[in-house]
Amino acid sequence: MSTFNRSIEASINCGGFAFKEGEWNFELSPPELPLGYIASDCYKMGHALRFLNIEIPPGQVIKKAFITYYAWGSYDGDYCNGYIYGEKSLTPLPFSTWADFEARSKTTNRTPWDKIPHWADLGVYQTPNIASVIQEIITQPGWVSGNPIVLCIDDLEDRSSHVTLANRHAWAYYEHFEWTPVLTIEYGPETQIAVLDISYLHFWDSIVITLPTQIPCHLTCYYTHIKPVRHATSRVLRGQALPWGGYWCFAAWLSVEQLEAGDTLIHTFPIPNWFECVTKWFTFRGTTIGVDSPSVGPLFEHHHSGVPPSQKFESYYHPRPTYSNIYEPNRSGQTFTPTQRHLLTKVYVFIHRTSASYPTLNVKIKEAPDDTPTGPVLSSGATPWAHIPVSPYEDWVETQMSEFILEPDTKYAIIIHTSFVGQGIIRWWRRSRDADYPRGLRIYSTDSGNTWSKFPLDDFLFQEWGIPA
Repeated sequence: MSTFNRSIEASINCGGFAFKEGEWNFELSPPELPLGYIASDCYKMGHALRFLNIEIPPGQVIKKAFITYYAWGSYDGDYCNGYIYGEKSLTPLPFSTWADFEARSKTTNRTPWDKIPHWADLGVYQTPNIASVIQEIITQPGWVSGNPIVLCIDDLEDRSSHVTLANRHAWAYYEHFEWTPVLTIEYGPETQIAVLDISYLHFWDSIVITLPTQIPCHLTCYYTHIKPVRHATSRVLRGQALPWGGYWCFAAWLSVEQLEAGDTLIHTFPIPNWFECVTKWFTFRGTTIGVDSPSVGPLFEHHHSGVPPSQKFESYYHPRPTYSNIYEPNRSGQTFTPTQRHLLTKVYVFIHRTSASYPTLNVKIKEAPDDTPTGPVLSSGATPWAHIPVSPYEDWVETQMSEFILEPDTKYAIIIHTSFVGQGIIRWWRRSRDADYPRGLRIYSTDSGNTWSKFPLDDFLFQEWGIPA
């Protein structure tokens, strides 16, 4: 294991940045390193670190890597989120401006650093494992031991909650050298791959296999519907024939490469044409840093037992509701927090459309850490006007959603809106002032979702359905 901190460049070794007062602000050699959200005029904060003299020979496997920080102040805001990635360059230069930083080539691999615990002043905190990021950097052709490495830690996608102290600040290099960030990397020549676990997600015509490995690697799944046969072998020892291992006969191999790019710790394989009541056998082989592993994974057998029926997870209903009018740019949403991991399949909302009105119902799912939708759209779907009842009749309207796995204890928002200004009016029914859904609330936007108002005593009538994952 190697630790790199004393070799951090003493002049321009780091930069801090934020979207501040409507423009990007980039500070060279800051006294502290920011991440997260401070206020409505200062957010998307992050920083970058340039470590010198990374003495890792070419061809090594990164088993573990992390950065250790010393907290610069105390921060107890929830849902400070960010990503950690690197600059994909053999000799990254010192930082100069925001334009310089933004233009640099970034690694494909990045590690989420989400729900960062509260920080106490001068506390010591570590990032998650960033082995895949370091691996991508040192795997570049031409890597030489002693090259510098640039790592970026930021919330440029604005995934932190917009609440007070949803930010974390660490000491930089300049004020107290003993509190400088420390990069620790564990590496070695290991190329043998071990599958640590395996999970299956069933669809009617396919199965998605997901598995973790103990080192970053790139895997291919080899599978067949013909049962492999093991042939016993023997050898003669002192005139006596004794059992001596065996060999397997395989036929009609097909293969699927993992979805993730590069060497990773998590590997996902969508296996097509795998229908219900069909058994398949499969194994894995892969590479680490471009070198074939000397071992092949164990032989797995799995039977497609069918697709579990879709079931209702989070929902709210009240027999005496009122409604909100939805017409672009006015949008409405309901936040919710699953208690069980599941694949989202469909959403129901209790609605109608006004007479002589022909709106399309658009449904989107976003993360909403503090009941404010943030980040990209995770799942979406649309229902045409002909499937929406006309006032004065209202009913549950189903929208099929694009596939996305909802994680427990993570808050999301169901957002509904029409397609364009003047298309028509949808009325979404809700309970006002005394609603009691315990894991979310009603939200409302008048500017197509750029800003949101919250109504803690209100809840919309909704259902979200899925398959346990």
